[in-house]
Amino acid sequence: MNDINKTGEVIEVARGITEYGFLAIAAAGFVVIALIALILIIYKHFQYQKEESLLQKKTMSKLTENSDATLHRLNVLDNKIHDLHEAFTTDEFAQASLIIDMQLSNTKQQVCAAIGQIKEENNLDNREHVEKKIKHIINNIHTERNIIFDRFKYKNMPLSAYTLPKWKEEIIAYVLESVYDSQVFKNKYYMNELEIMYEGIKNEFIENLKKPVK
Repeated sequence: MNDINKTGEVIEVARGITEYGFLAIAAAGFVVIALIALILIIYKHFQYQKEESLLQKKTMSKLTENSDATLHRLNVLDNKIHDLHEAFTTDEFAQASLIIDMQLSNTKQQVCAAIGQIKEENNLDNREHVEKKIKHIINNIHTERNIIFDRFKYKNMPLSAYTLPKWKEEIIAYVLESVYDSQVFKNKYYMNELEIMYEGIKNEFIENLKKPVK
């Protein structure tokens, strides 16, 4: 009888150990799953932080680029304002020379653009029509330029009074020749050619300022 009781006790103890083992294994499994979940959460958190950091860097880089571009434009504007200020705070000849240089430089760019525009249209069969168009464009450019020259005086005369009609005719002839030139339009090439022409015009213009007023 005692042996049976002992056997029952052993079985109960073994059953308890088995159940405890299952519980321990289950608890351990739960802990492992919890750790894996925690690791995934931490990983996703750091991944999100990394992506946020990259996005912020890209945004800051774009802002820096925009800021640099804006700063450059402001510097260019500031330089132009400085040039104008210098023009109106120095002697009359220096003022006139600076205004002439600025306006002829602007005119040169407009003429170069006109050459490119007409060549790109590629409608050159009717030379008479093309010549009229060139004259019309150059007349408009020079009229606008002279309107600006009329606003400034040197020796009590508007700057337009020191211009020569032949300059416009020389430019018209050059544009007509350039339009029918067989080579492809290249801005740099024509700008260099016009640079030489307008440098000559500017020198004549300055010399006219030095001549006695009639």
